Amino acid sequence: MSGQEYVDVSTIGIDDAPVMPSPLPVSSDSATVSYWMATTPKHHLPASLEAPPAKSDVVIIGSGITGVSCAYHLINSLSESNRPISSITIVEARQFCTGATGRNGGHLTTASALSYDDIAANPAHLLGEDLGSLGDDVVRRKTGDAVRDILNFETATADAIRGIIADEKAEEQVGFTDDANWHVCVEQAEIDAYEAALCHAAEHADLKGYVDRVRRVPKDEVDRRMHNPAHIKAVYEIPGATLHPRNLVALIYARALRRATHHGVTLNLITECPVTSIRAASSTLVLATPKGEITASYVVHATNGYASHLLPQLANPARGGITPTRAQVVAVPPKAKAHLWGMALSSSEGFNYGHQRPRSEHEPPSADGPLYIMGGGRQVATGREWGIADDSSLSKEVSTFLHPFLANIFPGSYGTDVHSEWTGIMGYTKSKDPLVGPVPGCKQGARHGLRHKADQSRFTSSTIRLVNSPAMLRLSVSLLVLLLCTLVRSFTHAPRHLSRRAPSTACYSPPPPPTPDPKSFEDLCGEKSDLKHPCFVHWAGSLDYVNIVPFLEPVDVLSEIVVKNDALTEFTIRNASDAFMITYRDAGRVSFIYSNFANGCYNVTLVQGDSENWRIWFADDTGNDRDVDTLNQRLTGKRVCDKWGHIHVKDDSHWYNQKR
Repeated sequence: MSGQEYVDVSTIGIDDAPVMPSPLPVSSDSATVSYWMATTPKHHLPASLEAPPAKSDVVIIGSGITGVSCAYHLINSLSESNRPISSITIVEARQFCTGATGRNGGHLTTASALSYDDIAANPAHLLGEDLGSLGDDVVRRKTGDAVRDILNFETATADAIRGIIADEKAEEQVGFTDDANWHVCVEQAEIDAYEAALCHAAEHADLKGYVDRVRRVPKDEVDRRMHNPAHIKAVYEIPGATLHPRNLVALIYARALRRATHHGVTLNLITECPVTSIRAASSTLVLATPKGEITASYVVHATNGYASHLLPQLANPARGGITPTRAQVVAVPPKAKAHLWGMALSSSEGFNYGHQRPRSEHEPPSADGPLYIMGGGRQVATGREWGIADDSSLSKEVSTFLHPFLANIFPGSYGTDVHSEWTGIMGYTKSKDPLVGPVPGCKQGARHGLRHKADQSRFTSSTIRLVNSPAMLRLSVSLLVLLLCTLVRSFTHAPRHLSRRAPSTACYSPPPPPTPDPKSFEDLCGEKSDLKHPCFVHWAGSLDYVNIVPFLEPVDVLSEIVVKNDALTEFTIRNASDAFMITYRDAGRVSFIYSNFANGCYNVTLVQGDSENWRIWFADDTGNDRDVDTLNQRLTGKRVCDKWGHIHVKDDSHWYNQKR
């Protein structure tokens, strides 16, 4: 491990997730329905266009807290004398705000001094510099300053959200309860860790105010307010609040729409409109959707755990990519007359989290008292739900953990009955660092967006998150609603995708066909070539009309692809360790992905494209079998250890019509 590599303990096992691009979200009809989705009044939801506009200066993919707040701050950055854009379009694969934000735990809680040791666990990574030449005192001081900046940023974000709620007089609309967060400890080791963190934070004068905001709650107060809970050894109170996250995002959108109208900017929303691909066209970008194409000058990815669907180079967690990760939440009714406690709760270092819902005219009444929204338990699932992008189903293991949890801690108030249960897809990086800024490969102004993130797009901080975790929270975005978002920036450079620090590709510019190089091909694939060097032949299809891009790391893949002749059917890669992806543009955009070469073996992943009429399959060296095939699977793959692989790209519309 390098000095600046950071591996958070809460991401243990993430490398075992399958390394393949995320699929699109499941359909609205198939997905589980969250409490927030079920209780959002229709008149609070923004109107959606039936079809996308043909052109938009800016297109934001995703209508959660990141996408909507990005539009809001972008509009706020405009002035009468500086209005470089006239239109913004938000496109959403499903209904408005029904991704991670519309499925989370409803918390507005920042990092606190309890998080000090977690944030400061790896100073080299936190500070982004080599510490070899620095003395211990300098490292300690700089670490304290960095932790202070993070806490200040999150506090400012939470205050800004409180401010917008107050300004709109929307406390009732968003179900806002501003009554702190209680972190519940059931193990002595957790108490010891928090006491140590408070002690270490107190060594920095600039953090004293944050230390003073942490209160250890007396046992008699705990028993009185929560009616004699069981198994609790200590409770720490920190600033925090709860709210209805989908109603909040709807509120921000409505505010953005008013500001847009004032500035003469068109703000559009189109739902049930997944973006299936993005391609470059002269000085613009063209987004393909089932409802039509949109031409844009700028594209913002706010797609969270689904980011690698359009940015497949983000599929590998070991190389800084984003792993879709499923979380699960239940709504539990009280078993007897229960009173509203007010404060939010978290436990197990933030892995479990919950709060009671206040009474509201928009939410279903309970004769016995408030429903309890309880999430977590992912740590008990086999594989910890890494790599799962399907929110249409539940984990039985997590359900078994969640259903009796409240009854065990609050036996006098809650039982094991569940009112509703749902899942949502989060996006994790291995270090839990955010990805914010231009996609590498779009060179002009590539650093500009990072400077704008903290001061202009601060609502993208995951202070509303699925887990109120004291784990490491970075300066621009914290832990579990890690949303791939971007920036407010000047619109004077060439169009580009926006993301951050990700090993990336060059913006999907359609390349010319590779130039044949028969001599190099013979050296790599001929009779006297290395038997462990992989080579490929198309038994159907060719490289005549394709996009070829690096898959995991930046590399000039076009110069690395070697083709035999003008037929463009046989090819290889000069360096077998270079991963790449081929997308067949005139064949329904099916894709072939080659990766993870080692000792003559490599991974093959096949992805179904925009049309189910087109099919791709791959056969081993004998060519007598279909080892992997998109006939019945949208995404499939295997590890191959043969020199020759056979690729088949074919229009199978007659087969699909027969299946229907």
